[in-house]
Amino acid sequence: MDEQCVVPIQPADERPTEAPNERAAVPPFLMESAWQERPDVSSRSGEPRVSPLGPPPAPPAPPSRGSAGKVLLAVIAIGAITVAQLVGVILVMLAGLSDSSLWTTIVPEVFGAVAAVVAVALLGGSSLLPLKRDDFAFTFKFGWWCMAISVGLFVLELSTNIFEGNKTDPQWIMRGIQITIFCLAVGVFEECLFRGIVFQTTLSIMGDTHKGVGRAIMLTSLIFGLAHVDFSLSYSDALSVLQAVLKVIQTGMYSVLLCVIVLRTRRLGGVSLFHALDDLFIIFPGVALFSDELEVDYVMQGDDALPSVLFYLFVIALYMPFVIKSLRELRRGRDVTLGAFVEKRIPAPTPVLGAYPVPTAQPMPLAYEVPAAQPPAQTVPSAYPMPAEQPYARTVPRQTQAPVPVTTPVPYPVATPPTKQSFEAPRYAPPNYPASPAAPVPYDTRPHDGRPPAPLGF
Repeated sequence: MDEQCVVPIQPADERPTEAPNERAAVPPFLMESAWQERPDVSSRSGEPRVSPLGPPPAPPAPPSRGSAGKVLLAVIAIGAITVAQLVGVILVMLAGLSDSSLWTTIVPEVFGAVAAVVAVALLGGSSLLPLKRDDFAFTFKFGWWCMAISVGLFVLELSTNIFEGNKTDPQWIMRGIQITIFCLAVGVFEECLFRGIVFQTTLSIMGDTHKGVGRAIMLTSLIFGLAHVDFSLSYSDALSVLQAVLKVIQTGMYSVLLCVIVLRTRRLGGVSLFHALDDLFIIFPGVALFSDELEVDYVMQGDDALPSVLFYLFVIALYMPFVIKSLRELRRGRDVTLGAFVEKRIPAPTPVLGAYPVPTAQPMPLAYEVPAAQPPAQTVPSAYPMPAEQPYARTVPRQTQAPVPVTTPVPYPVATPPTKQSFEAPRYAPPNYPASPAAPVPYDTRPHDGRPPAPLGF
């Protein structure tokens, strides 16, 4: 008599837990990478799995934070840059150039720029120095508002001199070339000094967290702003002190923009050219065209003090939008970096040579795999039935063979819209590919008398 196999139901807390389904074995040449993560323990035997590729390589150790030694090296580098500028001043004096010549200011700046570039490279920031076209494009796209303000100041200075009846200098072309060299030297010098040495050194100390990166930007901006103020001003004059404070705020806001750009591009070329053009628009009209002095005094005295305060307030108000944009970009990016002086470029791991090839990428599947239908479970009679009156018994169908999932490669599905004749059209249908497409027959497209066009050659 055919009877079914009956097994007892075990309590939930005593049922054996089955291991999760093991991922299908993947050949080495189909793995996404040579060290793709795989289960450590087999789900069937419980024994540890040994990968044919061997143990994965240990992850590289994170770079350590900078110490007082980095700060000491940065201070020494700044001192060396100052010495280079003094050498430029001495050479100008030995050359016998007059004080009215622009070269007395240009030569020390050029010496300082060259020394700053060498100092950045020696401190380990050679990755900051390459010039990339994408850096220039990103810098000018991100800071276009600041450059527009400088262009507006250029137009304002030029129109003011024209309305006042000032005559242009006969040597304005030569002076323009000298001012261009001076602005390029200032851009390279200040960016390598502040965004290169100062900013990267502060990042090496506090750049391991997002808040630390923000503090490094604020500290660098504060130092950059203080460097543009002459501390020999009269502290008893409230307007002079107010001008100095507003100048620190204005240049600090400008530095925030440049620091965020350096965090994005990881290079100094874009910000150096941006800084140079910004200074050129501001200095060129008065110095190159109308023979003004190159020395810039950021703190005015007398009747010019109050207009200077109002001017700084106006510029700070104009700078506010791109400062907010820079802070949003910084918050969106979540940059956590220890700077170029600490973080080095980690080379890609070298593949291990052996019997198994080490692929670099996983190829795309050639067909859309659809799992085949599972065979229905079959009930097999058992020779040892259990009494049906036991309350803890239930009937369990027994399968002759465990179903094995089979994948059948089929072409990519093509959706077929339903028709009026049948609304039960298949959802997916394989496309009909012609066995051998016939070559098109060229037709005569010339005007004819209504008859169908004949093939060419007839």
